[in-house]
Amino acid sequence: MRKLIVSIVFLGIVNSIHSQNSSWENIEIKCENVNLSPVNENYLNKVKVGEIASRVISLQNTVAQFNPLESSLYKSKKCYITFKREKGKIVANFDRNGKLLNSYERFENVIFPKSVQKAIYKEYPGWYMLNNIYIIDYTHNKEVKKMYKVRIGNGLSKKNIKLDEVGNYL
Repeated sequence: MRKLIVSIVFLGIVNSIHSQNSSWENIEIKCENVNLSPVNENYLNKVKVGEIASRVISLQNTVAQFNPLESSLYKSKKCYITFKREKGKIVANFDRNGKLLNSYERFENVIFPKSVQKAIYKEYPGWYMLNNIYIIDYTHNKEVKKMYKVRIGNGLSKKNIKLDEVGNYL
């Protein structure tokens, strides 16, 4: 009981000292002429369609905002740059103007869109997912190809299946 009373008194003193000693300043920063739009916005608009796992979106944003012309590594007319994060990578091909021409994206064990989950569980009730790979093939001025390669299991049985981003079997 004594410790409780001492603790309450201590908290009261600390709280009153803290409220009287407000040395925080409010600083306002004006951002003028700041370009927050990605360099390769067309790429981002094409690949970010539908339900996508957050770590996939994060790496795609990094690729879209990257400008190879500002990089010290850029020395040629064309370049391939690999962006990697945990269980995912994007190999991007940029032209001499910094425009993203095409990319190959591969992510392991991503969360499926609901349409893909439903398609798998409808066709294979009682089966469970062992692992998956999400592949995206982007080429400028062409349709983006997205595919899930899924390994499912049911006891000793295992099966590999392929689906598109809306749950159609390929």
